Amino acid sequence: MKHGARHEPPAAVTAIKRGAVMCPVDVKLVGTHYKMSSVLTLKPFGAMGLKTGDRVNAIANARNVPRTKN
Repeated sequence: MKHGARHEPPAAVTAIKRGAVMCPVDVKLVGTHYKMSSVLTLKPFGAMGLKTGDRVNAIANARNVPRTKN
């Protein structure tokens, strides 16, 4: 799959909540305490064959990353 992300940190799938149309997937970045979530429609989710515990690469588009104030 082609994408413009510069970083693809390794992550582990921690939770999958399959719904009627959408499927939220939670991951934890390997070696950190950081967590991320994504929502997929069922067709791509089924094509990926994800299961809890699978190792994946997390790809985040910068416009979707919330900014925090220090």
